[in-house]
Amino acid sequence: RRGWGLLSRLRHSPLALSATVVLLALALAGLAADWLAADFFGVGPTAQNLRNGYARPDLTVPALWLGADELGRSQIVRLLYAARISLAVGAGAATLNLTVGVVLGLAAGYYRGRVDDTLQWLASTLRSVPSLFLLLLVAVLFQPGPTMLVLVLGLVSWQGTALFVRGQTLSLREREYIGAARALGASDWRLMTRHLLPNLLPLVVTLAAIDVGAMILAESSLSFLGLGIMPPTASWGNMLTNAAGAMSRAPWLVWGPGGLIFVTVLSLYLLGDAVRDAIDPRLTSGHPAVRKSERAEGGRR
Repeated sequence: RRGWGLLSRLRHSPLALSATVVLLALALAGLAADWLAADFFGVGPTAQNLRNGYARPDLTVPALWLGADELGRSQIVRLLYAARISLAVGAGAATLNLTVGVVLGLAAGYYRGRVDDTLQWLASTLRSVPSLFLLLLVAVLFQPGPTMLVLVLGLVSWQGTALFVRGQTLSLREREYIGAARALGASDWRLMTRHLLPNLLPLVVTLAAIDVGAMILAESSLSFLGLGIMPPTASWGNMLTNAAGAMSRAPWLVWGPGGLIFVTVLSLYLLGDAVRDAIDPRLTSGHPAVRKSERAEGGRR
């Protein structure tokens, strides 16, 4: 029932609907990259044509709608294949981040004591080390690739999620329904999975939308530095790196990867913000509780 109410409120948010449509369109375009490349654009992501090197955008030729790179490879086709990598790395790293963060935060907030102290010490220690240095160190020691990036990004960024979930769990475990379930003999596992976790999930969904955007930015930053996804595998980050090197000669190569990174991250943040507002309708100015408090404030003035 709670989930249907959340979806009902999201349906009335134009920003949330627009962001969802954009994200679904990007995901579907990435999944259909093979079919589009073969049957519509007529070229693959690695097909080279040196005569088209740095070709300008040409709307009469589908493969050159966004131009071509220095090797004559279709920019729009490579963007479709890069969407698979960038979105998969972002979603995978965010999933790993949330899984580790929720499990540790839930356990620390529920058991408290030494478990809580250990989590806070570990989180504080890892947060004191700049994430960029950790990412650079791992990228130098190990062969960069999609799987390695998912593991690295997910395992170095769970601290904020864990501390947030811990705080929410500390508050929820003192509620009356938790005490009633404990009095009826519910085990710790049942209390955490059946009573605490469902109440944390809406907040976790908000974190997930924001974290995916943050992970896509992190992947793009590492690829831009040459330490992320390595060519010939295309990602939005390494495509932006190649485009930056030819900025004076072919500035149109920046439009595709830069625009897609911007639109994707913006859509994820807008969707996360809409989910947060839908979880707590009091955040919207049209909610009766907000109008009542505003009237009371006006009366006191």
